[in-house]
Amino acid sequence: MTRLPGSSAAAAVAAVPRVHAARGLAAALLPDGGGPVRAWAVLRPTGVTVGHAVPASTAAWPADRPGPVLDRHLRARASSPHPWPQLADVLVDITGSQRGRRPAARAVDDLARRHPGALVVAAVDGPRHCTLRLGTAAPLTLDAISAAPAASAAPARARRRWEALASLIHAWLAAGLPPHALAPAVVQPLRPAASGWPGERILLRRT
Repeated sequence: MTRLPGSSAAAAVAAVPRVHAARGLAAALLPDGGGPVRAWAVLRPTGVTVGHAVPASTAAWPADRPGPVLDRHLRARASSPHPWPQLADVLVDITGSQRGRRPAARAVDDLARRHPGALVVAAVDGPRHCTLRLGTAAPLTLDAISAAPAASAAPARARRRWEALASLIHAWLAAGLPPHALAPAVVQPLRPAASGWPGERILLRRT
């Protein structure tokens, strides 16, 4: 595999379309810790639903492997009827947009406890914020902050953004990449744009 040049997320964003064709790709998840970029993950829109869940298509490219790790997982909302939350690999609670960030952190812990099969759980904190819990054995909790002005974040658009972000993070974990490398990280829209990523640039940081 071609390694990413440079030592910043900006360099990686520029490299993704050159290394792999960007057609159909919606967004890239990139570590932004100041050291060499070792991997990135991309989201591919599917436009398919199964019951109340979405089979999301993602991939991660670890720099020390010859090719991408493809990931197809099931994503559902916490409010979906049984059995979808129990079957989901990624679970998103979109009901708490007015609850504030501290209660959202408690919400992801509660979701993870009630749904131990979900590798990524997320709780929406508002139009520009989301809290995510990664992993099960030694979980990591992250804040996600949208670069979009709060006034421009329509509720439906914001919900889709956080759902897509959770799927990107699942691809990262499914490839065996370390969760701590995502604190900090950025999610960058790729061009040409695709409907699978309905948001702007996202910043990730440890809570």
